[in-house]
Amino acid sequence: MVHINLGIGLKRAKGIIAIGNIATGLVSIGGISAGFLSLGGISFGLLSFGGLAVALLLALGGVSIGALAIGGFALGFFAMGGFALGVYSIGGCAIASRVAAGGFAQGFIAIGDKTSGVITFSINNITDPTLIKNTVLREFPSTPKFIVSLLGMI
Repeated sequence: MVHINLGIGLKRAKGIIAIGNIATGLVSIGGISAGFLSLGGISFGLLSFGGLAVALLLALGGVSIGALAIGGFALGFFAMGGFALGVYSIGGCAIASRVAAGGFAQGFIAIGDKTSGVITFSINNITDPTLIKNTVLREFPSTPKFIVSLLGMI
């Protein structure tokens, strides 16, 4: 059930809870980890946290790749970070196929300081948040509610 295998060299741990240099399990913690909940330098799983995090659902880390990706470099359906690339992106440099918000924003709908897109909102001009929400919902009615709420706060 619980396997802890630490030490010098490549120590592999496998179990429901696995802790080791290389860990695989339901909950895995290690330099390289894979599992449902994964925490490590390089992590893969449904929920991943680490320097390089790759996840099916939520990835948090320096480099994050997943459906919901949050990190310095974030790539996903919803990406949030210093450099965010996705369908919906929020960050310092946000590039999205639908809605991007950030210092530099490029997308069909772009919200930010420097914008590029079909529909743009500049943060230098005070814009009513409901106008942004209504525009996003008009153009992309299937946008998840939490994303619409986040964009309305910008």
